[in-house]
Amino acid sequence: MDIRKYIKSPEDFVVKEIIDEKFLRKYKRTGKCIEKMSGDYTLFLVRKRNMTTEEAVKIIAKIFGVSEKSVGYAGLKDKFAVTEQYMTIKKDIKPVKEENLEVIIIGKINRHIGIGDLIKNEFEITLHNVSNTKKIIENTKKIEKSGMKNFFGPQRFGINKNNHIIGRYLAEKKFREAEKLLGRKPTKKRLKFYINAYQSFLYNKELKKTKKAFLEIKPIRIPEIRIECRGGKRETVIKTGKIDYEAKNKSIKLYFFLPKGSYATALLEQIGL
Repeated sequence: MDIRKYIKSPEDFVVKEIIDEKFLRKYKRTGKCIEKMSGDYTLFLVRKRNMTTEEAVKIIAKIFGVSEKSVGYAGLKDKFAVTEQYMTIKKDIKPVKEENLEVIIIGKINRHIGIGDLIKNEFEITLHNVSNTKKIIENTKKIEKSGMKNFFGPQRFGINKNNHIIGRYLAEKKFREAEKLLGRKPTKKRLKFYINAYQSFLYNKELKKTKKAFLEIKPIRIPEIRIECRGGKRETVIKTGKIDYEAKNKSIKLYFFLPKGSYATALLEQIGL
C-alpha cells in the first residue's frame, strides 16, 4: 500500500508522543519535603513537519552545539507527517522556531529520555479520495473488537523497499553485496537499522501464517562488524481501543492510539485501504 495515494500533505498524518509521566512531573518528593523538579538534562518537545527524527536530531545538535549522540529521544517518527516528540540534552537550551521545526522547553529533569520511555502514540490521520468509506468504517469497528495484527509497517523497509535486503546480506555476511546497495559507508547505528529491518521482515512473514499470541524475534550477531541486534517476543495482535472517525464524501479522518512499536500504516492496510 502506498499511503501517499490517500494523504495530500504532512498535515494529513499527525503523530503525538505519549511518554512516561515521570518525565512530566513538575515536583519531586525528597524526604518529607516536596521540591521543584530539577536536574542536568533539559526536556523539550520537538514539533516537526516533513522531517525524520534523524534529520531533526542533526539540526538540533548543530543549533545547540552538541553531538548527535548526546540528543536523547523516545522513538522514531515518520517523515511525511507533522509530529510531536520529546527529546533531552544535558545542558541549558533556549526555545527555537524555524520553518519546519520548533523546540518547546518543558523543564529540567535528572535523566536522559530513551527508547523504552515511550508509552504510546496518538494519531490523527486524514485520508482523501477513498472509494470505500463504508467498508473502512465497518473494518475499524471489527478491529476495535478483535484487535489489529501487529505487523511492522512498510516504512520499516524504506522508500526503495530494500532495507531488509541489505540487512539480510549483512546477516549472511555478504558484505560486498550489502555495500553495492548502500552506495556509501553508513554508521554502525544505521547498519543496525538495516538488520532490524531484516528481523522485521522475518517476523511479518511468520505473522501471516500464525495464530500464536506471541512470536519470537531472533537475535542477530555479526562479530565481523561488531554488531549485535537483540531479539525478543512481540505480540501478534494488539488492542487499539476506540477508533473515532469523521467521514465526509470521499474523505475520512481517523483518531486513535497505538502502543509503542506498532504502526499506523499497518492499521490503515487492515481497514481496507
